[in-house]
Amino acid sequence: MRQKWREQDKSLKSGHECPETHASCRLRSEIPFCVDAKIPQAILKGDVAEFIEATLRRIAEEYEWEIDELSVQTNHVHVFMQVTPRYAPAQVVQIMKSITAREVFEQFPQLRKQLWAGKFWGAGYFVRSVGDAVTAEVIRNYIRYQDLDHDTGQLSLWD
Repeated sequence: MRQKWREQDKSLKSGHECPETHASCRLRSEIPFCVDAKIPQAILKGDVAEFIEATLRRIAEEYEWEIDELSVQTNHVHVFMQVTPRYAPAQVVQIMKSITAREVFEQFPQLRKQLWAGKFWGAGYFVRSVGDAVTAEVIRNYIRYQDLDHDTGQLSLWD
């Protein structure tokens, strides 16, 4: 079934136009989602973070989605991407979360023991589309800014 969708999506790839239906769409969205909130420690670091980034990029390539920016933080992921109109944002998130969770547990089986009830991703997510007020460059800069170490100015009790 997915192969059939991929073949249909090829006509949508360039400019997301479908001449058979006289439809055109260019939906670009930022989609942040988090690791299960019950996890006290930072999970997405080192090899795990690199594996998740590579897996998300592979998924996007397989589904012919375009990732503009991708940032893996210690407890959440930001993805700015463009998908064909065939996929609703909820489907995109479900596909990305389910595949990455399954493959992370296969690659790093010790993580399943650390996580609450074996859940990797939290249930929630957020989708924001690019428009007049929120431009693509604003979202790119926001995601890039997430990668920087920030000095919050807050004092630490244990130095």
